[in-house]
Amino acid sequence: MTLADGWEKEYFFDTKTHLIVALRKSMPVHATGAAVVSLSYYGDWRRDGAVLEPHAFVEREVKTGRTMNALHWDAIELNAELSPSELQAPAPGTRR
Repeated sequence: MTLADGWEKEYFFDTKTHLIVALRKSMPVHATGAAVVSLSYYGDWRRDGAVLEPHAFVEREVKTGRTMNALHWDAIELNAELSPSELQAPAPGTRR
């Protein structure tokens, strides 16, 4: 599909499980840079409550194979209760 802003996305699904396994997209890495084509791979699907979520994500540039992002979640908590202070930006110079 081509989005209104010109970014292109193509989703790939497993024919047996019907889960998304990859996303091919073409978009600028930086807002003003040239478009980069990447493939994002989803895996390690687990149930969190009644929702099936991927716990692993790797994005690679198609042209070079270089890893652009790699994420892994040990746990995903759905509908977590958050206090207002947890939603505020940290004070300058502090880390969370």
